[in-house]
Amino acid sequence: MDIYNSAPFTGGTDAQSYTTVQQSDIDSAASSLEPSTTQSAIEDIKSQLQSNEHLVGEPLCRNNVTSDHQAGDQATTVNVTVETTCTASAST
Repeated sequence: MDIYNSAPFTGGTDAQSYTTVQQSDIDSAASSLEPSTTQSAIEDIKSQLQSNEHLVGEPLCRNNVTSDHQAGDQATTVNVTVETTCTASAST
């Protein structure tokens, strides 16, 4: 079965190029930020120790990554935020 359109197409739009956010863009930005935010959080913990206290073991840190665009969104820039939360135990 053949279909034939006797009238020209109307109302379309011209082809256009656009940039989309890739998951690798978000991951790359996050991985470049995580070491410094983790180090900063650990330094903050250490600064709260009293002179007679020391950390017991290494702090346990978790990173929370957010971005203003998700993978697949049409955007020319993406802002990525890494929030690091650490917990630690101290002893005298």
